[in-house]
Parts: sequence; structure tokens; C-alpha cells
Amino acid sequence: TREQIAVQINAYVAYKIVDPFQASFGVQGLESCIFDVASSILKNIISRNTLSDIQEREEIAKILRNQLEEFLRAAGIIICNAEMTGFSVGSDVQDRLAIAAV
Repeated sequence: TREQIAVQINAYVAYKIVDPFQASFGVQGLESCIFDVASSILKNIISRNTLSDIQEREEIAKILRNQLEEFLRAAGIIICNAEMTGFSVGSDVQDRLAIAAV
């Protein structure tokens, strides 16, 4: 996050191949490529936001879908859905947040 707090993100991407030729020959290791691109996009989004901002899952999902779609359209792939399903922080951060809340 922007506060330099490490978070673990859970997310999923549902996609549809609309051009099998391009998806097969235009991208090497399709699933790995989608995973890597989605991970990079999420890291970028999360690093620009605060811990409280990343609770806005709908906004993050919208940005993730749009950026994935833009990147993968040329590979014959459309994004059906992409969402951040949850996130967690380490126990040390949870302890510090609990103390700060008191």
C-alpha cells in the first residue's frame, strides 16, 4: 500500500477466448501470462492506494478489468469478470491497528 504495508490479495479472472488462433500463437503460456499481467496490475493499483482505499473492491475490480481487457484484447481474449475477492495483512499490522484504534 501507499503506507508501505504488505498485503496478500485474493483475486480471480474469468476470460473468454474469442480468437483461438491469436490466443494460441500470439501469447506464449496463456494462463501464466494472464496471471502475471493481473498480478502486476493489482500490485500497481494497491501500491497507489492506502489500506482503507483498497476496501473499495468494486473500484479496484473496474480498473483491473479495464486494464486487463486493454492488454489482452490483441491476444484474442476478452475479460468476462475480474475481482479482488479479499485481502489480508500480517498479524503484526493487525496488532498495531488494534492498538491504534483503542
